[in-house]
Amino acid sequence: MQKPYKGMGMEGSVARWYDKTTRRDMPEYQSLASRIDQMLPAGGEILEVAPGPGFLAIELARWGRHRVTGLDISKTFVEIARRNAQTAGVAVDFATATHRRCPSLITASISSYAAPPSRTSPNR
Repeated sequence: MQKPYKGMGMEGSVARWYDKTTRRDMPEYQSLASRIDQMLPAGGEILEVAPGPGFLAIELARWGRHRVTGLDISKTFVEIARRNAQTAGVAVDFATATHRRCPSLITASISSYAAPPSRTSPNR
């Protein structure tokens, strides 16, 4: 099967490496989740596009005020994110993007695009 994009494949050992490596950025994901949570009304639907290992979606789900869905094209990342959510004790619906499963009404769509905000911020 051909990849739907031309970037580096994020499957198998590469995805597992990324999961382990980006855990050190957890405080930044927690801070971003807090800011997003404060901006959105309770009871909404949040869709994270390309959640990778799911850190931001999981932190948003911890607040318990929103239903959170994460869509990724990497099957390995979906498996990792589901396991991370189960370990964290939160409910997040992680699915492969090819399923085209989207909440019918989305309050917010977000993406940290595989890097925490401090690493992508133009002010840093």
